[in-house]
Amino acid sequence: YQKVLTWLRLHIRVLLNRSSDPSEDLTETYRFWLAATIIGRHSALRISDIATLQWSSICDNRLIVHTGKKNTRVDIEITPEMHEVIDKIPKINKKWCWPDKAIIAMDTSKRSQLPVQFARILKRAGVSNHHFHELRSEKLTELHEGGKPIESVAAFAGHKSTSTTKTYIIP
Repeated sequence: YQKVLTWLRLHIRVLLNRSSDPSEDLTETYRFWLAATIIGRHSALRISDIATLQWSSICDNRLIVHTGKKNTRVDIEITPEMHEVIDKIPKINKKWCWPDKAIIAMDTSKRSQLPVQFARILKRAGVSNHHFHELRSEKLTELHEGGKPIESVAAFAGHKSTSTTKTYIIP
């Protein structure tokens, strides 16, 4: 997690400090992945739920998200680290936090591009054999090991069944 964040922050700075023609698209892509990684780690949201995050979902230090998976509603406290990246999202669209990523996430023929993009970033950061969904497992395991009952962890994740949640808990 930290290695990926470090790599993304470094490359955002490099792109912004280029004296000629900084790549705006790549900078914004890396900013999205920095925010998505932080939000994913702290919220256990799936990449598609982060990509389709709406401004109306952010209220009173909470993320209230109707997830794409079985249309479940989750209510998550926004951590200081999440706040930091959410506050830096450009307000270029009235509905979507990341309109270009939302379009990809909602298109069934393009949706797989998101995990592929993240896999490329992991590879560039020198991280192998990992994927975005592991951030979900890490958060749910952290909650459970921190003393939260499995029912509370399941509710946090938006799972109807604790048996689903148990598959995410890392032994």
